[in-house]
Amino acid sequence: MNAEPVASSFRVAAVVPEVCHVSASDLYISGSAGIFRGEVLEMCNGSGGYAIVASHRALDEQEQVNFEFAGVHRSLEANGSSEIAKRTGARYGVREVNVTYNSLRTPLAITLTVTPF
Repeated sequence: MNAEPVASSFRVAAVVPEVCHVSASDLYISGSAGIFRGEVLEMCNGSGGYAIVASHRALDEQEQVNFEFAGVHRSLEANGSSEIAKRTGARYGVREVNVTYNSLRTPLAITLTVTPF
């Protein structure tokens, strides 16, 4: 009894959904002037581009808020939506955040979100 070898092959494929996210401790500042230091976990497994956006209340003309994310400095926009960083490709890591502010009239909460582009 002789058995002939069986030739066979198969293909395995998987689809992994693209996930991009930022996770931060509460970014809440109060007092008229000062600095806030914290950390943000940034992760994205996609190859496309995305922006990290800071949402906050509208700022008065006298209020100045500067946001440093992973070494990049931006002034927050008065309208309440400020692009903090633009990214391409996959990313993962803890990034340092420094917020310096001056002449705040009321406390300010800042929420970070990821927006694909």
